[in-house]
Amino acid sequence: MFPWGSFPFKKEMSTMMKDMKPDAIEKYIRDAIEAYLPKGTENAFHFSREEPDGQTTVPAASTQSQASIFVTHDYVYARLPISEGNEENIRLYHTSNQLIIENLPGQGEKLSYDLPAVVKKKGATASVRDGILEIKLIRAIDVQLSEINLI
Repeated sequence: MFPWGSFPFKKEMSTMMKDMKPDAIEKYIRDAIEAYLPKGTENAFHFSREEPDGQTTVPAASTQSQASIFVTHDYVYARLPISEGNEENIRLYHTSNQLIIENLPGQGEKLSYDLPAVVKKKGATASVRDGILEIKLIRAIDVQLSEINLI
């Protein structure tokens, strides 16, 4: 009834998994996922051991500056390294799904980051500690529900 033989996990999987090391398991899973994805989407998923769950490192569109953007239950955090003395010139803006930073890393430059969750218009805060700019945005509960009446 169900095509169990077509899955990447076969009957001998349990014995094979006992003998594998974590790196070998990760490679096996990555190969299995890539085999079942359409061509051209293999790089759409980022597997990295360096970053904790829920955290992504996003390169900016216009420069090599890195931002660590992660989501919690209530907030979206963005953390960027900045140099001392730049704090007065930096301008921060955001839309519901994008963070825009002007005058960073230099005067007149603009960085743009896509946010992993929808955020509210108001209530965002930013602070600088130990050379790290931390931006805290409140997550919006984006539930687009419409009731359908029964006739």
